[in-house]
Amino acid sequence: MRLFLRLLTVLAAALGLATLVCGSSLSDPPPAGTVCDASDDAPAAPKFVDKGDGTIARADPRALRFQKEGASGTRTWEGAREYCDALDLAGLKWRLPARTDLESLIRECLVDRCRMEAPFTGPCGYYWTAEVEKADDADSPAGFTDMGFGGSGFDARDREHHVRCVSDG
Repeated sequence: MRLFLRLLTVLAAALGLATLVCGSSLSDPPPAGTVCDASDDAPAAPKFVDKGDGTIARADPRALRFQKEGASGTRTWEGAREYCDALDLAGLKWRLPARTDLESLIRECLVDRCRMEAPFTGPCGYYWTAEVEKADDADSPAGFTDMGFGGSGFDARDREHHVRCVSDG
């Protein structure tokens, strides 16, 4: 009986962690396991345009600009903010992206275990966003978007994740 109770406790803890990571997501991820097939590779109007200066934007001229390649390595949330504030690329002012900014880069299907839209390059993993869980709490968890799973959530600010900055142009 003790073993059974201990097993239930472990399962409840695992479920709680899964809920914390997945269930607290700010948006619903694309359907799990959806993989692009040959028909998905059919030529279509490009969603994004490579500007040739290290940036990518949607075809709309008023669109946000993103770094084509994210920052090398990983950083804490504060390090990510500092990196974007100091970024000198294409003569633009850069910032840490909002959750919705990064979610706009997620495709509905997996390509090489990644949901990040082409032509973006860089690791497929967690990327910091500008959101914080509680604005009035300096220790409050900060937002991330997962380019592999396609979901969003919050994590401790001292953890290290990838960074891809955005500019309003």
